[in-house]
Parts: sequence; C-alpha cells; structure tokens
Amino acid sequence: MLHEDIKKQIKTITQSIFNDVVSFRRWIHQHPELSFQEKKTSEFICEVLKKNNIKFNSGIAGYGVVALIECNNPESQVI
Repeated sequence: MLHEDIKKQIKTITQSIFNDVVSFRRWIHQHPELSFQEKKTSEFICEVLKKNNIKFNSGIAGYGVVALIECNNPESQVI
C-alpha cells in the first residue's frame, strides 16, 4: 500500500507543477542560444531558482548553474 501512496503523491506533485515546467521548456525553445553562450538561459534558470528559494552557484565554467535542493535528511540531498 505504501508504494501506491507514493505513486499518488508523485502524481499530485507533478500535476501541480506541470504548467510551470511546460512554460520553462517553451521559454528555452523561444530563446535559443549557441553552445557555451547560454547567458539568457543561465539568467532565466537563476531567476527561477531565486523565486523558489533554492540555493545555487552560477558562473560555473561560464554560464553553468549548480543548485542544491535540500531536504530534512542531509544524506538525501539532490544536486
């Protein structure tokens, strides 16, 4: 039963962010940039991370962004 509960939670969460994810994808496709010159894309991603209070470092090897999504268990963090 636990497995089914987790599946329901995942479905609920993914449905709640679906429109945002689609809008992110559309923005990226509407603002194409050359490889290693993704300045606007990097700025866009940083803005999304800021709005969601997600810690990040930018300017990695140019325009790279590394974010840390923390949880209650430090051993289960996602980078």
